[in-house]
Amino acid sequence: MEETLRNSEEKYRRLVETLTEGIWVLDKDANTSFVNPRMAQMLGYTIDEMMGSICFISWMNRGG
Repeated sequence: MEETLRNSEEKYRRLVETLTEGIWVLDKDANTSFVNPRMAQMLGYTIDEMMGSICFISWMNRGG
């Protein structure tokens, strides 16, 4: 059972990390809790730069 779960999680992780669509997950306070590589690339940031930041204040307003 645990091996099946691990395999399923690995498939999901690979899918999310290789999608051509961006995925950006925010918590209830609008902090970034997950972003896939494509979304970070689309916005011109690294995943590390985006993680934990407040989305609309620190990202959306930067460009003016």
